[in-house]
Amino acid sequence: MPQRWTTFFAAAVLVANLACGAVPGVEDDQVSSFEESLKQAEQGEDDWSVLFGVGLGYAMGVGVMSYDGFEPVYRVPRNYVQAHKWFNLAASRATDPTFATLSADTRDLVANNLSPDQLAEAERLAREWDEAHPR
Repeated sequence: MPQRWTTFFAAAVLVANLACGAVPGVEDDQVSSFEESLKQAEQGEDDWSVLFGVGLGYAMGVGVMSYDGFEPVYRVPRNYVQAHKWFNLAASRATDPTFATLSADTRDLVANNLSPDQLAEAERLAREWDEAHPR
């Protein structure tokens, strides 16, 4: 790839991260917000938006620390098993059909990145959380 294209792509990644809030200081807020939502979710918060937010954090990664080439290195790394678990729970706990559908569709997109064993693990984790936190 010619040097000018490499430079262009590096600049595009930087601009995209700036647009998404990946700037110094903001990562700390993102990570703190994610950790607070995760704590609420693990303690049994069943508001679909909290559960969905945790799933989104795991699906996308939170708080860019650095880059390995063009790939971001996150303080909270992507974890599709956990993302599937939380999207699954968000879908089952949403009272509005639109939010239930959004959560289920997002869960299904994440499932495309999982092996059969990982999918089984995500479903097992969701069942365990659901049993520990009855409605």
